[in-house]
Amino acid sequence: MEDVADTQGETPESVQSSPNGWNGHNSVLFGSAPAPPKDLRLLHPSPQHMSLLGTFYSQNCDPMFKVLHIPSLEKLILNASSNIHEIPYGNYVEAMLFAVYYCALTSLTQEECPQHFHEAREHLLARYRTGTETALVNADLLNTTELGTLQALVIFLVSLYPHARLVDLAYSTPTLLRFNWSS
Repeated sequence: MEDVADTQGETPESVQSSPNGWNGHNSVLFGSAPAPPKDLRLLHPSPQHMSLLGTFYSQNCDPMFKVLHIPSLEKLILNASSNIHEIPYGNYVEAMLFAVYYCALTSLTQEECPQHFHEAREHLLARYRTGTETALVNADLLNTTELGTLQALVIFLVSLYPHARLVDLAYSTPTLLRFNWSS
């Protein structure tokens, strides 16, 4: 398996191309042809930050919209943070993790992100949006019947709303409907 840095000359810093994190070459929302699956290990946060993002999701996001079973999410994050190289690849797990990271960050202010993560909020949002979109492509979003993939997409879309253009969300609605009908 290749590292993100070895895939088409991209690094975690170069994967996103705009402040809002949209990277047209691999956008789930615009239905572009998926690029070859990419190893996203370098885009994951440190184990300490994984745990912190999980806590922020549980405290700030989960009370607003119930999509996940929090004890199961906590177990998933604990397993992922103990060995990032063991995160299942090409299924819902990585998409779920990135969607949770992204959603948790949207619940924080500009000032809180550097305090907790030592990076600007915009950079982290771009990084985890890219990770979420790529992980959804890797999980074969348009063809899967895994409930976890749908949960990751819903979390991502709910958290994307304040940061997206209307056209981003308009293209995602048919994907949700198609998933619901094919299940």
